[in-house]
This record gives sequence, C-alpha cells and structure tokens, in this order.
Amino acid sequence: RYGERHPDMIRATTQLRTAEAKLQTEIDKVVESVRSDFVVAQARERSLVQALETQKNEALNLNRQGIEYAVLQREAVSARQLYDNLLERTNESGVSGEFKGTNIQVVDEAEVPRSPVLPNTMRDLQTALLAGLVVALGLVFAVERLDNRVKSPEEVRRLGLAFLGMVPAVSQKGQAGAGTLLGNAGVPAAFEEAMRSVRTAVVFSSPDDRLKTLVVTSTGPHEGKTLVASNLGVALAQTGQRTLIIDGDMRRPRVHEVFGVPQEPGLSNVLVGNQALDVALHATGIPNLTVIAAGHLPPNPAELLGSAQYDQLISELKQHFDWIIVDAPPVMAVTDAAVLAHGAGGVVFVIGADMTSRQSAEAAVEQLTSAKARFVGAILNRVNIQRHSYYYAPYYRKEYSEYHRSTGA
Repeated sequence: RYGERHPDMIRATTQLRTAEAKLQTEIDKVVESVRSDFVVAQARERSLVQALETQKNEALNLNRQGIEYAVLQREAVSARQLYDNLLERTNESGVSGEFKGTNIQVVDEAEVPRSPVLPNTMRDLQTALLAGLVVALGLVFAVERLDNRVKSPEEVRRLGLAFLGMVPAVSQKGQAGAGTLLGNAGVPAAFEEAMRSVRTAVVFSSPDDRLKTLVVTSTGPHEGKTLVASNLGVALAQTGQRTLIIDGDMRRPRVHEVFGVPQEPGLSNVLVGNQALDVALHATGIPNLTVIAAGHLPPNPAELLGSAQYDQLISELKQHFDWIIVDAPPVMAVTDAAVLAHGAGGVVFVIGADMTSRQSAEAAVEQLTSAKARFVGAILNRVNIQRHSYYYAPYYRKEYSEYHRSTGA
C-alpha cells in the first residue's frame, strides 16, 4: 500500500535494520562465548592428556621395577636353595667319612614270587585302553579343527551378519519343489515354524520401507536359496501382505518349477520389451502371492539386471506390492547377485549348514559389501538336527518337535 519513501515504510525499515543489528550483535556475543569455552576446553584437554601421559610413564616405570624385583627375588631364592643343598651334602660327607661300621641288616627273607612280573596283562590292557582313548580324542579334535565349514549360528555371527534363524533340512525329493511350500500337507511342522521365525526376524529387522525389496542369495549353488526365497514369500503372503517373488536367476531358474507357472513370459521378456508387465505376472494358488518367472534365458543376464529398465520395473512394482523378493544367483558363481544387491533394500544371505566353508562365505560377504549391499542377516539352511545335535542343542531340542506335532494336531 505504501511506497518505499513513505514515512511509515522508512520507519519500519529503520526498525528492521536496528533489530537485525542487535540480533547480529547478540549472535557475535554467543559465538565469542562459545569460542572462549572451546579454547578453555582445549586447554583443559591438553592438561589432562599431559597428566595422563605422566601417569602412564610412572606406571610403566613401576612395572619395570616390579619385574626387576621379581627377577632378583627369584635369583636370591635359587641361590639360597643351592647354598642349603651344598651345606647339607658337606655335612653328610663329613659324617660318612667318620663312620667306620656297617649299617646292613636283614629286614625280611627273600620269597619266591607267585606270579611273573612281566607280562602284566591287566595293566597292559588298561594302558592300551587309555592310550586309545587319548588318540581318539586327539583325532576328534583334529578333525573338528580342520573342518572349516559353517555349521553353527556362532560361526554365522563371526561373518559379521545378523542371524535370522535356521531352517531344518527336508527330504531330498521335495528340495525347492512345490512339496516344500508352507501350507502343504507334507511339509514338516518344524520347517514351517522355522520359516515363520525367519519371516518375523526379517519383518522386524528394519522399520523403514527400504527393506521391502529383498535379494536372497548364497555363496554357491545347492544351498537352498530358492527354497528359502519361495517359502519366505509364502510366509509374508500368509500375513495378508501383497508379495511378489521375482526369479532373478536367469542362468538356472527354479522359481517357475516351485510354483508350477510357465517360465515365459518372464523377467527377461519384460526387460527387453518383448512382453508387457501384466502378462509376466503369474498368479499362484496362494492368496496375496504373485510370481514373475525368469523368462527366456538371455546371453547377458548381468547387463539386463543392471540396466535402467530393471530399476524402473522395480519402482513400478513397489507401487503395487508390499514385499518384493528376488531370487538371485550365487555370489561366487556370477556377478548377477552383486548387481541385484546394489540397488536392493536388503540382502538375505543363505548359508548351507555343513556345506559352505568359512573362507568362501567371507569372500562372498566381502564381494557383496564391495557392491554396497545392505545386509538384513543370514539364514542357516539345511540344518541336520539329528546328525549334529551337539551344535544345535542350545537352539533346538527333540522335545520341540513333539510340541510342533501336538500343535499341528
């Protein structure tokens, strides 16, 4: 309403500048006060550091003098014992030299032994038994020491990964097949409960939405990553969340065999533009669960998975699904897993129990870390509870199986 030269405007401008000048003056005072406190704190820190170094030097000198005192004390005790021994021998020599008689007398008449001294059969058997036991224990500890395969949750934690749970082994007939999906009649109750525990650990591992895209991979083949990815997707779908499983292994795809859907059209067809996305989405017999198969096997899977089309596809799918699980190839076999893990919200690392060496698992984790992967944790898969009960007794006992069967009944 007023122009710049209006008296009210000039008065307001002057007041504003005065207030800004006062504000700047107060800010300078506060900054100067903070700077003074900082300088005082620095001086106090230097004084404390100097005092600490002085105390360290005095402590080192005391330790050094204590060591020298202990050495001198041991030498004095040794010299005293040597002197006493020499004095005792000298006295014994003097007494023996002055004694002219004999001290020999018959204490007991000799008798004919009733049994031979050698061989002593009982003693030899006991010695052989003890020696065999010692050798057996030594062999057991040697074999255990040389066996560098990952078998226990403690060894998983030594890799620097969170332990999400362990999945018991299932029959070889149903490995990564439709017979091992949660909810089927032939699935053991312990296996179902283990997968639900893994689901709970994954859901509560991070509260943000970045974790909604999971990449499931392993060190090498035959560790059961497809089995874990499929059942993890089923477990999430059973909670009412819209779940999508993508077969990112375009070299040896297995997801379409697990759910009984066609391999084509699939992920590779959508990425190259041959098929639309809605055609590649295959419904399963499980509510809230959808599958995208691998599609036609391309000659360049790593390039397709690292392309901008793949990122756009994942961004579009996030708008329609609560969870996206990608079954990736093994880390040490190809580079596809590292490419997928780089842009994923989280990586679930599957380790085959009593299958993968610690060196291989560490190399795989290091490779994924180099790709800036965000680890959710690791799953110990194909655990043989009966065969290695020593390792899993703190985590799983036989009475747990009875409880699962009772609950199922």
